[in-house]
Amino acid sequence: MMSGFFVSVLISLAALNVNPPEGWMQNEKEFKTIEECEAYLPEILPTLMENIYIWSAGAAQILKVECLSEREWLAKNIELGHTPPPEWKPKSSE
Repeated sequence: MMSGFFVSVLISLAALNVNPPEGWMQNEKEFKTIEECEAYLPEILPTLMENIYIWSAGAAQILKVECLSEREWLAKNIELGHTPPPEWKPKSSE
């Protein structure tokens, strides 16, 4: 079964000297199509930016926002040098 799409944000925490410095975060709300997800971006973007600022105490830089499936999100994070935690479970039914 094809997975849904989630608002995904590439952030940099280079100011905190973490390794790897960049990573993709993903929202919990699932959309059936990429078009539905992209249509939601203007609505969620201000709240998303504020939440990331608060979460990171102003240290995170948002590099990109796009809609990704969980499989794409995971692959992009692995490419950046992250490994999924052992307890990771997909949000969608892939």
